Amino acid sequence: MDYISFSTQLEQKQFLCIVLEKLCINKKQLARLIRVSKGMISHYFLGRCKMSKNNFMLLCKRCKLNHQMFNFEVINISKENDLKLPKLSSELAEFIGIMLGDGHLDPLNYGVVITCG
Repeated sequence: MDYISFSTQLEQKQFLCIVLEKLCINKKQLARLIRVSKGMISHYFLGRCKMSKNNFMLLCKRCKLNHQMFNFEVINISKENDLKLPKLSSELAEFIGIMLGDGHLDPLNYGVVITCG
């Protein structure tokens, strides 16, 4: 999937502020318009997540903005090739059992969280 990588986090926030102003909507309405959660809109404003190219182009079209007036590059992030699943084994089962007792595996972020205390 193609995403927009602005030259700075500030520029992504400025783009979104322009969109809110031109469309006279709030963040909740923006989330509905591009079919993402309100939390994702907050991530966009903070620069934690990149906006999809489709949503960027949709917002430019709705606001009648020339997309070339912004400094960005289009990057492709392929989710299918990035995840490598381990082979099932008794060692993996033991590790998961240990983690379930002290913490958890997070399938959405593909990370391991250990809770101490």
